[in-house]
This record gives sequence, structure tokens and C-alpha cells, in this order.
Amino acid sequence: MAPLALKRWDAPPGQHRLEGHILEWVRKRLRESPAPARQAFDALPLPHRRIFAARRLEAEVAEAGFEGFFDGRYAPLALDAREALLAFGAKSHAGIVGEALAARELWLPWRRKAALERATRAFLLLDATAPLMASRARYIDSEGEAFGRLA
Repeated sequence: MAPLALKRWDAPPGQHRLEGHILEWVRKRLRESPAPARQAFDALPLPHRRIFAARRLEAEVAEAGFEGFFDGRYAPLALDAREALLAFGAKSHAGIVGEALAARELWLPWRRKAALERATRAFLLLDATAPLMASRARYIDSEGEAFGRLA
């Protein structure tokens, strides 16, 4: 049995077999840490932080768009997620996240909202044609040494 047994529905088709274990490992470390969430996150190994930040970005944008992501609890991970996407080789995805980060700085609310909606549509369209899940899976395979103890 795997060290962190996951329920069958936690792993969507195409997800790397270790991704669920990595996400659960990070969540567990964040829950158990007495440090503030950001400090606890920064103390985690870089490959684990990258997987978690990219997955949270993908899930939050799919659920509530970039506007919801930036208004939510995972907004502090935006720069980490962008860096992770670059590390995964998903430069187009990272570019859209960069556009969303820039849109967040717009002063006029209606322009900010329109720019974030455009970024959300572009991100979801790109993810439909070039899924981030595949990029994360390749990254997990390339960083096998870092994730080996979770196998």
C-alpha cells in the first residue's frame, strides 16, 4: 500500500501517479507546521512547492477565474505558480499568468475585471489544448529523485 493512500476519485485521468501523494504531503506539512502558512510553504522543498502552487493555480482558475484566484486564499502563490510553470516548460501558460498579474495592477476596476476575464479565457483555452497536467507529469518524472520517497 502507498504511504499516503488516496481515494480513487482524487486522481483525474492523465494525472501522474505521484501527484496526489505530493499534494497530500504538502497539505499535511502545512497543517502540521506551527509557523505561518507562507513560512511553512517556503520551508518545503522547491519541487514540492512548484507542484502545489501550479496545481492550486490551475484548480482555482478553472473554478473561479483569475479574479477568484487573486481574491482567494492561494493568491500569495501566484508568483510561485508562474515560476513553476516556467520550470515545467509551460511558457505560454506562464505568459498568461504574467498578463493576469499585470492586469491585477490596473487602477480602473472595469478594466481590471475585463483583463482578468480575458486572461482566464486564454488560460482555460490553452489548458484545453495543452494541459498543464501533462507538464506537471513530465516535471515529476524529471525530478524523480526529489519525489522518490513518496513512491
